[in-house]
Amino acid sequence: MNSNQQEYTAIGDENFTVPGTQLNENNSDNSYPTTLGIPEKFLAPLCYVFGFFSSILMLVFEKKSDYVRFHAWQSCILGLAASVLVVLSSIIWIFSSLISLVILVVYFYSMYRAYKDADTQVFWKIPYIGRLAENQVFGTNQIPF
Repeated sequence: MNSNQQEYTAIGDENFTVPGTQLNENNSDNSYPTTLGIPEKFLAPLCYVFGFFSSILMLVFEKKSDYVRFHAWQSCILGLAASVLVVLSSIIWIFSSLISLVILVVYFYSMYRAYKDADTQVFWKIPYIGRLAENQVFGTNQIPF
């Protein structure tokens, strides 16, 4: 029996790639500009999820991304301000539920904006709190009032 071996010849010039499937020659495990290797799009909103606790964790562990650090500082300051407002509003019980609702809305909107603006790196700032957070991240050390 005669066995004929067939050769395979590629068609084309091998320059065809499907978008999103091109392999990077410098393939590294940490392809995101964050210390934790998680996209900023997920880390920045995570700063707001557990309030003061999650923002402190991000400040301790995230060293590379100014975007994530800004949202961690903003969440930390917002959590501190929210705690003070809740304590003060408990004195006047009529306003406590309204203030709690406003704080909840601000937290959810901040999470949404942190997720939405991660690709463009736009810093959405809560009035006064955002400027304090920006001063902490970029080291201007000026009080914004």
